[in-house]
Amino acid sequence: MEVIGIDPRDQIWEVDPPKYRVYFHGAGGVSDEYELSGVDIDTVMAWANLNREGRTFVIYACVPAGDGQVGLVRLAGYDPNDPAAKDCIPEPFPLPTVLAVDEELFTAVADPGQPGAWHLTWVSGPNAGYGYTTRRSDHQWADPPDLIDGARAFLAEINPETGYLED
Repeated sequence: MEVIGIDPRDQIWEVDPPKYRVYFHGAGGVSDEYELSGVDIDTVMAWANLNREGRTFVIYACVPAGDGQVGLVRLAGYDPNDPAAKDCIPEPFPLPTVLAVDEELFTAVADPGQPGAWHLTWVSGPNAGYGYTTRRSDHQWADPPDLIDGARAFLAEINPETGYLED
């Protein structure tokens, strides 16, 4: 990865709010395509993970190309039916996911800088952005059932009046 500082005055246009396309790819080259609007990329990633049903997916940002046509900018994933995709390196860490824990929702995002670490945010909770980080000592990625168990234990320690962990 290369990171450089930029001068934002070089941009000449912006699409706000953007539209996204999600292409799910199943066995035998079968695909289902959807367009999502009125949401941010985190919501698109969560939706794609909830609806993947064992399939791979690609997320694109839609860019108006004139005359009602659309160009696409790939944001995540790759098309396994694309001959060039054989040269793609899969993500070295799991994709973000949404976890339903009892009647609560969490987003779980793997941290590529800390193998085995997940950042869980309690999205249905009363305090925006509140959550916790968990990491396995063997640096392996926890499976969703383990993450759900951890989130359930986290919720058990929450003070119902404040929505925060007890001190």
